[in-house]
Amino acid sequence: MTPAGEQLMQYLNEITGVDPMAYQERAMKHYAGQLTNFSTQLKFIKTGEQISKSIEGVVTKLITRSEEAKVSVQEICKRRELDPKEVIEAGTDETAVGTYSMKAETSMGKNTSNTLIRELQEDLTHLRRYGMVIESYKQDVENLQRIQKNIEPKREFDLSFDELTNFGF
Repeated sequence: MTPAGEQLMQYLNEITGVDPMAYQERAMKHYAGQLTNFSTQLKFIKTGEQISKSIEGVVTKLITRSEEAKVSVQEICKRRELDPKEVIEAGTDETAVGTYSMKAETSMGKNTSNTLIRELQEDLTHLRRYGMVIESYKQDVENLQRIQKNIEPKREFDLSFDELTNFGF
């Protein structure tokens, strides 16, 4: 298979999964979508009831992944003597991120090796990334639940290929 064919197959595998669309995943899929727009003209008819039922599975997966990210945050926070609640609530708020970053740096003391500083920087980078992921999942869950709550069960909807995959079909 040619490299272009492999790339297309990888793209198809990515967009047909039920995986949630976290911050970085969205950017990658958006970029890939600009390269291959073969699916933009396709429409799929689904009832509100079908969409609502499918959303349940997507929401469950998003919540599970969010909980996994929170566990990772708690592990790093335990090692760095930080409050996991503070880190999770900070999300992508740069001021709040700066606050817990300063606390972590202060707890190290003045005489630290370059290795320890690099490890701290890696942990803080991971905490920022997990914060973005958790915030993204939370917003996705809220949006999906809003759709689920307000969708008319008997009405038929024309879904684009992207909408179809985002709803977990």
